[in-house]
Amino acid sequence: TRCSRDWSSDVCSSDLDIHTLTVIPEFRRRGIASEMLRNLEKWALEKKVEAVMLEMREGNVEAQPLYEKYGYRVISRRDNYYAPKIHALIMRKELSQ
Repeated sequence: TRCSRDWSSDVCSSDLDIHTLTVIPEFRRRGIASEMLRNLEKWALEKKVEAVMLEMREGNVEAQPLYEKYGYRVISRRDNYYAPKIHALIMRKELSQ
């Protein structure tokens, strides 16, 4: 575990956890989410983060292909995470230092 001070936060972990990555509907399919993800990963590499993790709703046919395109892999599933019968997939990407 490494710690660093950034203008917006203290970073003190070997993993980065994405909580929300959203583009409003009228701006989707323009590469905005891809650009946000690339910039986030670039920042994470600068901070010596080893891996990025996220949770997404199982069946999200827009988000999952995007994450897989950038090397995220499903590592776990949380049953009934969002509501009964609405599960979460846990995805992870190892970053190259």
